[in-house]
Amino acid sequence: MGGDPRRITPAGHHDAPYVDQIEVSLRPQTVKAVETDLRIFAGFVVDHDPALSCVAEVDRSHTSKPSSSGSEPSPGPRAHP
Repeated sequence: MGGDPRRITPAGHHDAPYVDQIEVSLRPQTVKAVETDLRIFAGFVVDHDPALSCVAEVDRSHTSKPSSSGSEPSPGPRAHP
């Protein structure tokens, strides 16, 4: 296989549902910037998580902060009446 594991697809093409979603409402240059940022972030995650071997293996579990109980995320601060 070889090559840079951060490379998702050829330049100008993507395989990311989030990018597909923002593409319909944001300017092309903004979409390109977001895609670049996501590639950099995913590369960082791959470099720092030995369980991952390529960007394609990065999923939501790698980007979400785990809750302290291990189940549902804790609610934010409560407003006092």
